[in-house]
Amino acid sequence: MASLSKGANTPVDAAAVRAELSWAAGPGAPDIDASALLLTAAGTVRDDGDLVFYNQSGHPSGAVRHVGKHGTRDATTEPIFWQFVGPGRAGFGVLERFDTLPGRAVDNVGFFAVDDIERVPDAELYDRLLSEFPSWITAARSAGILR
Repeated sequence: MASLSKGANTPVDAAAVRAELSWAAGPGAPDIDASALLLTAAGTVRDDGDLVFYNQSGHPSGAVRHVGKHGTRDATTEPIFWQFVGPGRAGFGVLERFDTLPGRAVDNVGFFAVDDIERVPDAELYDRLLSEFPSWITAARSAGILR
């Protein structure tokens, strides 16, 4: 996972990229915003349309879009439950921290890591995939998110 300091940039040589930013918001903590600058093969900017940021949320070509500060915290008041599986032996960053994320109406995210998913029996995998869903249904009903 790449890490950039304030004001830094990095070239991206890929057909498709999804970038997600996370930070600890709160009193005294700085806010964060991302922007993208599309360059030609020669490394130049064609015009103002090549800058994508919160107030110009998409490139005319559709190659880049800025979706703003939406995510699971905003969606905790919606009837949505996410279940993530982290395959392999990597660090999974924010996925591992969802249970301690403040400001959520309900816990609407499940996560577990599996070193070798091919070795997990199907029944165990299904049990783990669904393990947090019943408690989310109960919490979402109590919070008036589900009927």
